[in-house]
Amino acid sequence: MVNYSPKDLDLSACTVCTDGKNTSQKLSTLAKSLDEITSQIVGISKTSVDTKHSVEKVAEKIKDIDTEVYFNKKDAFTAGNPTILDKNKSNIFGIQDDGIVNLFFSHKIDENGNTFVAPVKSIYFNYVLNNTIIGREAIWTTEDKFYKAFMGHAFHADSDGSSDLGMNDHAWNNIYSKTAVSVTSDASEKKVLANLGDDRDADNQKLLDAIYNLNIHTYKLNDSINEKGEDKARLHNGFIAQDVERVLTDAGLNPSDYGMWIQDRVFRNIEVDIGKKDASGKAVTRSEYQPVLDENGKQAYRQSLRYEEVLCVLIQSMKQKIDRLEKQVASLQVKNGK
Repeated sequence: MVNYSPKDLDLSACTVCTDGKNTSQKLSTLAKSLDEITSQIVGISKTSVDTKHSVEKVAEKIKDIDTEVYFNKKDAFTAGNPTILDKNKSNIFGIQDDGIVNLFFSHKIDENGNTFVAPVKSIYFNYVLNNTIIGREAIWTTEDKFYKAFMGHAFHADSDGSSDLGMNDHAWNNIYSKTAVSVTSDASEKKVLANLGDDRDADNQKLLDAIYNLNIHTYKLNDSINEKGEDKARLHNGFIAQDVERVLTDAGLNPSDYGMWIQDRVFRNIEVDIGKKDASGKAVTRSEYQPVLDENGKQAYRQSLRYEEVLCVLIQSMKQKIDRLEKQVASLQVKNGK
């Protein structure tokens, strides 16, 4: 069959009606509109692909985190769940590096899956039972200080006598308390060996005489001098641990046998380069706890005292001295007929 239809006709000037009414458009205009729509669809498709790639990057970042440690996966990113993502898109993630888990508060994830710090002034941990806050921990900062507060019935060790508050080389500066410290002194907690005032116990007598002759010094703390200057540093009165060690040793006693005298090894935290670089090219370091050495390259030590025990011995030695003086006075009075 032969096709006799016309070919290569220019129909651009023809008009058509696309809405079934009286409105008509030239075919050239309609073709141009179709080209623009096609271009927009291509643009939307590209944006969709880019968005998908960004979501995949974020998903990979999240998948790398051991989420079971911090939240239940079935609750992840559900509505009303602030554990991972709150209304300010603030996150808490535990990222492990060389055995160290860091908790990042108020970090955000961008569209590329990277985290960055969002400014934060305070953080509250509220402990809720039956819709009532029963405890709270608060963390806040000023320009140059960091604070942490606790609200609850008691802050204590996990079990009786299991933990220390502070360390020899990480001591607290000041302790503020409404009442005096309560120290375990129940008879059931102790095995009594002797009466400190018993004259028949030779070692106890050496201890009493040694502590009685102990000097009490007036001094200023070196840290206060460094901070305030020697003129403004406050005066203190007390014992020197090395003096206690010396008088006990001179009396033929072993200072380590007595709980009043303490000597601990000194350590310090130092930052060690682990041979890696971060994203900005800065060296990555790890904090290590290493011994402090003295001028001879040997382990350095720091001495301290349990003041209440020193004072107990001092009080007993003074009681003994007073008792002996009273007996001497009574004897002289008898001799003089009084």
